[in-house]
Amino acid sequence: MNEGLKKGFHFGDYSYNMDRIKAISQLGMNSPMKIFTRRSHIPVQVPKLFAWHARDGAIQRLTPPWAPMTLKRRQGRGIDKGVRVEFDMRVLGVPMTWEAEHIDFCQDRMFKDRQIRGPFGRWVHTHQFAPEGAHGSIMTDLVAYQLPMGYLSALFYPLAQKELARMFDYRHRILARDLVRYADQMPPMRILISGASGSIGSALVPFLRTCGHEVIRLVRHEGPLAGDEVFWDPYKGILDLTSMGPVDAVINLNGRDISRGKWTGTQKQAIIDSRIQPTRILVEKMQAMDPKPSVFVSASAIGFYGEGADTLLTEEHPVGSSFISRVCDDWERGICAGFGGRHPNGSAAYRRGAHPGRRGAGPDAAGISGWIGPAAGHRTPVHELDFHG
Repeated sequence: MNEGLKKGFHFGDYSYNMDRIKAISQLGMNSPMKIFTRRSHIPVQVPKLFAWHARDGAIQRLTPPWAPMTLKRRQGRGIDKGVRVEFDMRVLGVPMTWEAEHIDFCQDRMFKDRQIRGPFGRWVHTHQFAPEGAHGSIMTDLVAYQLPMGYLSALFYPLAQKELARMFDYRHRILARDLVRYADQMPPMRILISGASGSIGSALVPFLRTCGHEVIRLVRHEGPLAGDEVFWDPYKGILDLTSMGPVDAVINLNGRDISRGKWTGTQKQAIIDSRIQPTRILVEKMQAMDPKPSVFVSASAIGFYGEGADTLLTEEHPVGSSFISRVCDDWERGICAGFGGRHPNGSAAYRRGAHPGRRGAGPDAAGISGWIGPAAGHRTPVHELDFHG
């Protein structure tokens, strides 16, 4: 436990430590739990809707971008009774863990989970499924919950209800959209992704998995690897793709976030190196695969064109003169060099706009970044969902 919480804190003339907080919170534990319900029509049949929830990445896919959670540990697969999941998250900027357990399951009808530890005093979430007509379903989320701190939290229940409504509106909208437009709409592919833990990759991976694809992540962390991970160290040339079996597509999302930290000489070099070297190694190792992936997509940015003011920019426009323009140009040239000086069929450099990400910091996190800078400045904000299309 955080040492500061153990020692407690002062508010006016009152002093609180964890023992006193727990004692106060117990006063309200016997009060009735609040109920939140969200019900929506989903235009697919129940078996497809129910099975989607059991896919890897479903929880992350339904997590709103303004309340990100990172999967830390999972025991069991799918949504069967007894499965446990543990997430790292932040509440009001404070890091904490949410651990949940699946406590009930009935195929194509319902499943239920409860919070073991986390931000709520108590939380029980029932997911219900019912047919509607010949080709539709009714999805109902019923949440019984209590806020922590017992009666001291009474004033915050209207805010909690409002936030739950916002969150489940997002969940049901994403659920209907994905099931109609994307899930199982093409043959399943085996996809290798670098930069999977970044702001784009962390949203793209669960999307691809819930669409029915298998995703393999290139990682650089020490220690045991998960079943979907392959270790690499692009700065030492370490990457073995020959033993992992056939791969249909490779998505390259490497690159240090340009919005974090001052652009010192060291930072600029890191921005360059984090894109050029990993891309070069990835393309080089792909060339040794047999069979080779049929699709290669590499990230780039519209910073390639520089500051275009009010000019309508197209792919025919030349590279700009700014630092980021040079980075993007070198980045894309590195792809061509790896493929023998050309862009082969099936390869693409995706020049995207600005994306503050789920972990946006500073002005982006506050939603005021567009106010800062000269009035003539331009931004091209892109939502993470735009990358999935």
